Amino acid sequence: MRTASPTRAERDGIVTAATRAAGVALAYILLANLGLSLQVEPGRIAAFWPPSGMLLAALLLSPRRSWGWTLGAVAIANVGSNLLGGRPASLGAAYAAVSCFEAYLGAALVVRACGTRCDLSTFRQVLAFLGLGAVLPYAVGGCLASGATLLFLPDAGFWPTASVWFISGGMGVAIVSPPLLTWFRPTPVRFGATRAVEAAALLAVLALTCGAVFTDAFPHPGFPLFYLTFPPLVWAAVRFGPRGAATATLIVFAFALGSVYSGHAFLATDAAQSVQWIQVYSLVVVVSTLIVGATWAERDAAQASLAESEERVALALEGANMGAWTWNVAEDRLSWSEAVAPMLGLPAGVREGTYRSTLGLLQPEDRDAVEKAIAGLRRSPRDDFFVEHEATLPGGETRWIETRGRVDRAASGEPVKLAGTVVDVTVRKQAQRLESLGLLAGGIAHDFNNLLQVILGNASILEEERRRGGDSDENGRLRDIQCAGTQAAQLARSLLSFSRHHVSPSASVDLNELVERTLAMLRRLIPESIEVSFDPSQPLPTVSLPSGEMEQAVVNLCLNARDAMPDGGRLRLATAAVTLDADARGDGDVVKPGCHVRLEVSDTGTGIERSQQARIFDPFFTTREAGGGTGLGLSVVQAFVTRVGGHVEVESEVGKGTTFRVFLPESSAAPRPVDVPRPPLARAPGATRRRVLVADDNDLVRGVARITLERAGFEVVEARDGAETLAVFDRYAGSFDLVLVDGVMPKKSGREVYEAISAEHPDLPFLFCSGYAAGTLSEDFFADPRRGMIAKPYRNAELLRAVSALLDGPSSPDCAEATGSPAPADAT
Repeated sequence: MRTASPTRAERDGIVTAATRAAGVALAYILLANLGLSLQVEPGRIAAFWPPSGMLLAALLLSPRRSWGWTLGAVAIANVGSNLLGGRPASLGAAYAAVSCFEAYLGAALVVRACGTRCDLSTFRQVLAFLGLGAVLPYAVGGCLASGATLLFLPDAGFWPTASVWFISGGMGVAIVSPPLLTWFRPTPVRFGATRAVEAAALLAVLALTCGAVFTDAFPHPGFPLFYLTFPPLVWAAVRFGPRGAATATLIVFAFALGSVYSGHAFLATDAAQSVQWIQVYSLVVVVSTLIVGATWAERDAAQASLAESEERVALALEGANMGAWTWNVAEDRLSWSEAVAPMLGLPAGVREGTYRSTLGLLQPEDRDAVEKAIAGLRRSPRDDFFVEHEATLPGGETRWIETRGRVDRAASGEPVKLAGTVVDVTVRKQAQRLESLGLLAGGIAHDFNNLLQVILGNASILEEERRRGGDSDENGRLRDIQCAGTQAAQLARSLLSFSRHHVSPSASVDLNELVERTLAMLRRLIPESIEVSFDPSQPLPTVSLPSGEMEQAVVNLCLNARDAMPDGGRLRLATAAVTLDADARGDGDVVKPGCHVRLEVSDTGTGIERSQQARIFDPFFTTREAGGGTGLGLSVVQAFVTRVGGHVEVESEVGKGTTFRVFLPESSAAPRPVDVPRPPLARAPGATRRRVLVADDNDLVRGVARITLERAGFEVVEARDGAETLAVFDRYAGSFDLVLVDGVMPKKSGREVYEAISAEHPDLPFLFCSGYAAGTLSEDFFADPRRGMIAKPYRNAELLRAVSALLDGPSSPDCAEATGSPAPADAT
């Protein structure tokens, strides 16, 4: 079986690993010769073994896949160095194996503890490197090497050999590895002119200090001066980090060891004791200096991270057109970021002012809203606040500003410092209004379709009666047409009022009439699986409101209730006159005592978790899933109600629903009259040979369909909602030839009615009608010839054609000609 030849990349990797291994082996031989020359006693292991530090650093700096090449080359070099040292070949091979094992064990433990990048830049890395790279492997290796020595040299002694091996190998790692690990990393070393001069000065001071401590170049005062080396070592660690610390300790150790081997005693009278003291001194120097360097590196990294974080925050605030502010309450000093000035119409260089001077930039009503929010903070236990207001710039331009923040309090509870953000939400305010109008568009189109259906249907009936010359209830038909036209005009007026681009001026309003007018707009925006009721209190004091904004508030509350009831439920609106005393509070804000009008909007939906209730008035906060909208819209409600002197309360329990209560102060002015016409309920008896069940919650639409079918010879039975449809069907024992059902109705949708009936009567034809695409029925659903669809508004002939197609097939004469008479059929 042929094996695949290595790729070029694999060959290049092998060449690189082999070259690196050869270089490490050559360095190992050179450093081993240096170590052998530093033997305290001839024939004994060196007191300092630099190859161990070089080999550990080489492994830590190399990819793990190349460790085998490096260790193999070093093993060969180690055997050679031991042979050059006069040791037997077998003992040299044992020493080589132990040396490679020590290096591998130390590198593996350090990588496991610190990862592949060990640059001694953290306190954890320093401890792991010293403990796992210098102490543990050479303690194990010393025991192994001593055991191997006893096999060939029984008189050598176990502990003398083990201790010298452990100390010399560990010292080699502690002294030689740190400079290599810190200098041979990919991170470039950049020295500016100032840093280069400082580095030169540091080296000069370090050389002079070491010369004074470890040589006889300067007169000694008669006591040791080794402590003089610590200031420049700290200087190196603090100013140049781990690289400076590692380099400085190597320089100091080189001076100290060189002075001993040149005959200068260090804290002792003979060379052997001096070396021991040098080892102790070096251990203290290495550990302390590397720890200082790592600690300072962590500090610098934290400062750099903080600076980077602050820069990101500043960029994020700038990108979001948001500014930050801080108010020192005691000194009345208000400062803000650069982005705030343009929002308030101030010059770009102005970054500080007073609370009172900043309030002077606002309109009186907006100034009152801000002051009320601040006053509420002084009395409220809450530490966060939010206020939305308008700001008029010097040129007359009006912008919406959203201010939010938190407060720091003294022990007495008084605010000491406030800090937060401001953002220009003018575009978002406009977008929210457009979003609301977009949501209303489908429902309004459905309402207009229903009204058009009444108009077109009655017009067709009048035309047919005039053509036949029979008895005609022209007055009734014209009355229905006039009622539908009046409702359409009222709907258009309500839409224009709601969609005003600017806030309308306040006027005295009867809240009952305003709610009724808004609900007329919302009837099809809220799914008809939700039962809507309104319980007005009579008589009701008037309130002074900008009607457009109040209508928007009612819309937002109702839409939130709708979203909380995806499977249907009950939405109840009620008004009442209440009296609030001086201690009444709403959301931490003090409200005016006296008579108020309360609007209560309650639903039977999913409810709001207690942990979220404190945030529901926050802008952008939503409990919807991703893609469900920009937020609950309640911040708009709260901001409007607060501005007119009222407040909002919320009461909710998960699984049981939510109730919002809006309190508005009473107005003494007379209310504006609002005309809300109510259509009459049209009914007409008839007897037919075929029976049709007509289900629609709109009385006028249902009445036109009933008259059209009755005049065509059908018997018609009516139902107003889904539950009544099923009840009527059971009452007649299912003796219907066809069911004409609205797609969306209260209590049960048209699809639910179909599924309930077709389970026992699968062959019964169903004709669905709808004023808008509800998204509950697909094209595949109507592939069955027993199911049909007709869209509102439809002409009477179109209705008869669709009914005849389902009852007699698409080829029937009535289906083709739409004469208005059903095809002959047996009586039911």
